[in-house]
Amino acid sequence: MIFDALELNYSKINAYLSCPLLYKFIYVNRKYTPPTGPSSFGLSLHRAIARYHSGGRTLNDLIVYYQDSWLHQGYETPQQAMEYYRNGEKILEKWYMFHSEETNRILYWEKNFRFDFEKWVIKGTIDRIDIMPSGGADVIDYKTGYEGHTAEQAAGSLQLGIYALAAEEAFGLKPERVTYFILSEPQKISVPFTDEMRSRTLETIRDVGTKIFEYDFTGRGNCIHCPIRKICRESTDKETPLDTADSRSCV
Repeated sequence: MIFDALELNYSKINAYLSCPLLYKFIYVNRKYTPPTGPSSFGLSLHRAIARYHSGGRTLNDLIVYYQDSWLHQGYETPQQAMEYYRNGEKILEKWYMFHSEETNRILYWEKNFRFDFEKWVIKGTIDRIDIMPSGGADVIDYKTGYEGHTAEQAAGSLQLGIYALAAEEAFGLKPERVTYFILSEPQKISVPFTDEMRSRTLETIRDVGTKIFEYDFTGRGNCIHCPIRKICRESTDKETPLDTADSRSCV
């Protein structure tokens, strides 16, 4: 696949913000980045919940979807994988009880989007969009809960900002708020989608998009949290266990 500097998504922008060399490694050189335990775990939960939204009715349905969706890659030992798996079952049981009492109407789940912004095309997939009693949209991103998210982080989230723009531009909705749905609690952390958040998100897209378009891959990020630090020539940390370093990440 040919590198397209004008096609962006949250993962690409976030990779560049983390480290321009990481972006270049993945999206220009088309190299493979190994999965980690947390990333496989988060994706397994996401897939199970998405299948439940598509037609599940019981807790047993949800657990069966989880079994079918389980990803084995990235764990350091079989014992660690089993610990994650059992914890995932507990998380989904809590989510199921919480979900059964929700009153908002779910409009979309695992919804692909595409919209144009200046010379760029922005793509991605939103975990979920609810319609609130006011008629506005609640744009939701599922998180496992190990990342320690706060309302301040939600208000400053590039990911939620992009998803809210997508709800507006791609689906013609009015995003009233954006939400981190913390699966492990379960808990919703919601903040209003403001004009300031919209402007900041567009500015970031423009800034990063311009640097990528100009092939500017100077600078270096925090190596300890980088998935390619063990093979990157510029890395200053090649020893930290991969699963520990990436414990903050979640799809």
